[in-house]
Amino acid sequence: MTMTTEERAMSDKCKAEYALMLNRLDAVIREKWPETLTGDGSGVWVWLRESSIETMQKLTSLRKRLEEAWGNGMFAEMKELTLQWGKLTLEIFRGYSGYLKQRGETP
Repeated sequence: MTMTTEERAMSDKCKAEYALMLNRLDAVIREKWPETLTGDGSGVWVWLRESSIETMQKLTSLRKRLEEAWGNGMFAEMKELTLQWGKLTLEIFRGYSGYLKQRGETP
């Protein structure tokens, strides 16, 4: 299916918003919780699955809703869902950092 000019512009706008959020997340995580980025980076997700399936399900649900809003060109909704997803992601990394500190696995 070919996109119209308007659809392409909306998709590009959504893509830019999502990329901005990824950059923000990366900067905050690297600054505040660099210890969470060791190895292949999967530790946080393994910990999350083992410690809070509810949070993992919420994150997955937000991601699916975000992608649906993006695909339907609903920028305002996509932007709000991206913000919620980003905040939850930061909460997860903050929690994982606390877990690592509690276990004595941080410098």
